[in-house]
Amino acid sequence: MRLALFDLDHTLIPFDSGMAWTRFLVARGALPLEAPEVYLGYCLEYVAGTLDIHAMHRVTVAPLSTVPRAQIEAWGRDFEAEMRAHVPASMLALVARHRDAGDLCALVTATTHFIAGPFARLFGIDHVVSTEAQQQGVFYTGEIDGEPCYREHKLTRVQAWLAGQAPPLALQAFTQSWFYSDSRSDLPLLQAVSHPVAVRPDPHLRAHALQAGWSVIDEGGENGLPAGQTVELRLMREDDLPLLHTWLNRPHVAVWWGNEQPTLDEVREQYLPSVLARDGVTPYIASVDGVPFAYAQSYVALGSGEGWWEDETDPGVRGIDQSIGEPSLLDQGLGTRLVRALLEHLFADPSVTKVQTDPSPDNARAIRCYEKAGFRRVKTVVTPDGPAVYMLCERPRGKAGG
Repeated sequence: MRLALFDLDHTLIPFDSGMAWTRFLVARGALPLEAPEVYLGYCLEYVAGTLDIHAMHRVTVAPLSTVPRAQIEAWGRDFEAEMRAHVPASMLALVARHRDAGDLCALVTATTHFIAGPFARLFGIDHVVSTEAQQQGVFYTGEIDGEPCYREHKLTRVQAWLAGQAPPLALQAFTQSWFYSDSRSDLPLLQAVSHPVAVRPDPHLRAHALQAGWSVIDEGGENGLPAGQTVELRLMREDDLPLLHTWLNRPHVAVWWGNEQPTLDEVREQYLPSVLARDGVTPYIASVDGVPFAYAQSYVALGSGEGWWEDETDPGVRGIDQSIGEPSLLDQGLGTRLVRALLEHLFADPSVTKVQTDPSPDNARAIRCYEKAGFRRVKTVVTPDGPAVYMLCERPRGKAGG
């Protein structure tokens, strides 16, 4: 008899299910616009290893304490339908291989059950071991029922689930057992199975897995990303500004964006789409598998003003800027995919002749990214922001301009 256990966030799916659920509810008016920003704060605590999961659960569930369970279940069905397109085929195939082999499969996640359940159904996993929301009548209270399915409690929760089967089971009774996870917080359960597998692991788990000789899955695409995973661009909306505020205040972004650490009001004043439009700037949000991860903007170089590109005479030149807001997604090839998506979008306009960009000479990551996307270095220039590497990408042959 064999057992296969799967973590959810950043393992079976390459994004945070709680954030996806939060944005889903914001879109329906069930949560306030600032809810994603508040949730992101807890995500950062998780990455830092300082998360109070009870506080995070309250933020996720307490606002729904006046909503009957029947309505939340109905939202769950709609959420499941919306997430279907964002479930990676490679992970569906992985689960299917275990299921077809007759393995007992379970989703084991710190995520609240009513969020995890839709994903379990999408993957065809019958058993869910998750954090349970406390109930009072037909409502959730906002508290956790029992121990959260998190850190060392994942192991004890799995043991309790197995003991509750008919007949009762135990981990050591299985001839082979797997647990797939991305996070160091899951080490207790990973160490308890016969086949621990690190999936796109965090640095700590990667180092541990390599030292211990565990399997590591980085998936088959460029720089560890699934081959079929694509970057999607959409125009930025006003309700994206709290997320942009969070990104602009992250150290890895702020260092290349003037170290301004703007307030939310300052972000609204400067980045409101209607304000940017007056300056010829078009803002975008980039997503992968439906989850936002980066900000980008394009602009008409001619007439930029304030000392920018004063020698430019070609009205068809566009400039671009962008930054990945999620630190966990750096150095995974997404920057190059984002720039390529921008180029494809801009060159779809026949009036665009070429695209330029101007990274700092010290920003080696950005320069490599642009070169991989098809830009070439032209010269070093002095801009109002200081020295920059002027880089160009001409319209590809076969894409004639108007």
